Amino acid sequence: VVDFTKEDVEGIRARNKEQNFLLNALMDPDIPCVIVEGKAGSGKTLCALAAAFALLRNRGTTYKKIILTRPMDPVGLSLGALPGDKDEKFLPYLGNYFSNLEVILGRGGMGYVEKMLDKGQIEIVPMQLIGGISWHNAYVIADEVQSLSREEMYALGTRIADGSKLVLLGDSAQRYGKRVKREDTGLWQMVHSPTTHLTPLVSYLKLIKQERHPLCDIFHKVLIGDDDAS
Repeated sequence: VVDFTKEDVEGIRARNKEQNFLLNALMDPDIPCVIVEGKAGSGKTLCALAAAFALLRNRGTTYKKIILTRPMDPVGLSLGALPGDKDEKFLPYLGNYFSNLEVILGRGGMGYVEKMLDKGQIEIVPMQLIGGISWHNAYVIADEVQSLSREEMYALGTRIADGSKLVLLGDSAQRYGKRVKREDTGLWQMVHSPTTHLTPLVSYLKLIKQERHPLCDIFHKVLIGDDDAS
């Protein structure tokens, strides 16, 4: 076990014990699936991206590319039909990734990301288009998975092939888009399944502390409370 409060991952250090556990799981190539729940601002996406970049640079791992995906669910009302090709339509949904990449790489680092995209070292795939895909030797990060149905989670999880790792990130309090009951989601099924608990192939962690800004905690306490059981 590495103490990531003292050792950084692409410049990112754990700010609390839960993030320390998380970075250890994310950096462990022997754990092919990591499921992470946590409130907004807890560092889920930031830690996952930092680990993905660190492992991709390490030639001793099997990872040859980073796959970034998430559902195309807007906050609130639908945006309607967006102009452009599939990449241009998906771009507005990627703010969660780009904002965290700026923290890791700095503003100048986005040019580096563009080069990686051109070389195929980073692929951005809308979750609605993953059917039939097999991801070999890839570090796959799927963000905002809290509203996925069982069938959608099944489709996502069965894309993973040899040499790959799947990181599932979600916050059950933010089930905008499809207002499904928490117990009916694929994330809930995975987290509460005895099979998940017993297998060494899956690590589940929940981040408790919010690290983004004290204001985020105010909104969480006022609008969400300790838990959202709806």
